[in-house]
Amino acid sequence: MKYSSCGALLLLASICVSAQSATRTIPIGTGAISGRVFAITKGGDLKVARLAHVYLFYSGSLKGAEDNTAASTFTSALTSEMHYHDEAWKSHVAEMQQRYAGMDISSAIDSELCRSQLSSYAAALKDTLDWVEANKKLKQFQSTDSDEEGVFFTKIPAGIYQAVAQGQAGINEAYWASRIVVPPGRTMSVKLSSPEVSCVVEN
Repeated sequence: MKYSSCGALLLLASICVSAQSATRTIPIGTGAISGRVFAITKGGDLKVARLAHVYLFYSGSLKGAEDNTAASTFTSALTSEMHYHDEAWKSHVAEMQQRYAGMDISSAIDSELCRSQLSSYAAALKDTLDWVEANKKLKQFQSTDSDEEGVFFTKIPAGIYQAVAQGQAGINEAYWASRIVVPPGRTMSVKLSSPEVSCVVEN
């Protein structure tokens, strides 16, 4: 079954760096990422992603992206999972429209689509972590958590990375993504402020 819980992802994320305990001394050949995960509501309010999980997938050296990396695996997996869940969503919507013919179910359909997209990101993350483990590419993956203010910091080998964050901002569960270039000896500041997908948490 393709659907997976975020809890399973945490068990696979065996290389996790604590943002609270990281020191700011950067070894030679290594850079650092200092970031914050949050979202801006339609009303203009800032909602931080407390204790969000941040995954960093290696994309290539500073010369450019490379093939057969954790980042390219994630991109491919996400495309595949989006297609899979989109087809499942269309089938489910057809059933809903038939069952509730004549009723306005547009809100329910929108919610189903959003949950489908969340499932695609969760499954793509699991697929990528499985690939990292199976191919012994642990050096191409690193993870950390944000603090109560959505802030995170981690040292990482210089290179290009695909950052993916998962967490809750306000009442929404969301995923963020960003490409980050990390030169040696420098701390790169990044703001993950525009979720790729964001859904109201269902109780």
